[in-house]
Amino acid sequence: MRKLILVIFLTLTLSVSAKEVKIVFLETSDIHGRLFSYDYAVGEQKPNNG
Repeated sequence: MRKLILVIFLTLTLSVSAKEVKIVFLETSDIHGRLFSYDYAVGEQKPNNG
């Protein structure tokens, strides 16, 4: 029982002292096949898209 408590305590201690991580989200307006008649790059409707 003591070993289990020690393992849980050490796991929590290691997770608290973890380093800060920077996450970057990338996005694109490329919607492969032009499903919508809206051009997201220019921000307007395009009647020949879609």
